[in-house]
Amino acid sequence: MPVIQSDVEPRLTARPERKLATRFGLAFFISQLGWAIPGSASGILLQQLSADVAGDEKVLVYATAGTIGAIVSSLAAVLWGLLSDRLHLRYGTRVPLIIGGSILAGLSIAGTAFVDSPTGIILAVALYQLGLGAMTGSFSAVMADYVDSALLGRVSAAAGMGVLLGQMIGGVVGGALVENVQLGFLIVSWTLPAGALIAVSLLRRLRNQVPASVISDELQLAAASEAPASTGRRRSWIIGDASFWWIFAGRALFFLALYMATQYMLFIATDYLGLATADAGRVVGGVSIVFALAAAVFIVIAGPLSDRFKRRKPFVGGASVVLAIAVIPMLAAPSVQSLVLFMVLAGAGFGVYIAVDQALMIDALPSTSSKARDLGILGIATTLPGVFAPAAAGIVVTLIGYSGLFAAVGVIALIAGACMLGVRRLR
Repeated sequence: MPVIQSDVEPRLTARPERKLATRFGLAFFISQLGWAIPGSASGILLQQLSADVAGDEKVLVYATAGTIGAIVSSLAAVLWGLLSDRLHLRYGTRVPLIIGGSILAGLSIAGTAFVDSPTGIILAVALYQLGLGAMTGSFSAVMADYVDSALLGRVSAAAGMGVLLGQMIGGVVGGALVENVQLGFLIVSWTLPAGALIAVSLLRRLRNQVPASVISDELQLAAASEAPASTGRRRSWIIGDASFWWIFAGRALFFLALYMATQYMLFIATDYLGLATADAGRVVGGVSIVFALAAAVFIVIAGPLSDRFKRRKPFVGGASVVLAIAVIPMLAAPSVQSLVLFMVLAGAGFGVYIAVDQALMIDALPSTSSKARDLGILGIATTLPGVFAPAAAGIVVTLIGYSGLFAAVGVIALIAGACMLGVRRLR
């Protein structure tokens, strides 16, 4: 919260700071875990449902649902963000959107169990993304509302750990229930509203422990920025400054580079490393675990360190450089061992990135009155690369092969790191 950062930091002593970081971290860990489990499991279950419903058209149906879902998610993040900011400014709460969004997303997943047409799949995914955008966007803004800048790295790391663990659990659950997709959707759907309710309950109690002057000062600043200027001109709808958009660009490029490699893992193992399909499946499963473990270790390390050194940019930029370095073994000597090393380094870079990136985004917010909207815009930098990465990777592989793919990943990651040089007003 850059606007009040200098006022807040002196008020936090070491012991209360540790307690608040732990309690806020637990709340955001649970909120992220709650949606990441069904998000990951549903991806697997939805592929099987597409095959059951659409047969040979399964890839087209699944890709169409994903693309439309990503578009809905991007639009919803901004529109729900505007409403969330209004609610917070007027009533001091974002809870209705958090709870309402989690219920809509959970019901959409549960309803997918009863879908029997491609149109139904696409509609279910769109509704899920609509609800998820309301919930996650408002939660991110709550972090910006009440978590002091001195704690952001640790709390952001806890949230990142929730996403990582949720994806792992969801992958296991989805794989175990892939032959009974209806039961799978029904089982995982309840974790969304349950996680949101538990997290909101914890945050309500924690809000009373945040200095009252922090909250009142923030709301006064928000109201002042919302009011029209004395000249009678309406407030500007220009979003952010150069630093804000450099962070957006760096985030989009980092995830584009990461997804271009990780979403093609099976094809890399079979076509680039020459493995049989069964062997490739085992290798991909193994390196995915390696990636997750490396990410978990560096999430725990990077978040607290960024708070201790009061620096965000070196961690985010460094994570991009690590991802670029990770491609070297796959270019120099393609092998299973090189793939393992790539996933270790990529996982480390990913862990550092998601541990600190959320804190950097919050520090970069240009206005206290539009946190959810602005975070929603920055969130688009994660959503859209997931849509474009498969197509971009496919084009590169078709034109210059898998060595070209890893070279492209390295170059894009380096450009992502260089974007941090344009972030001038933050450290």
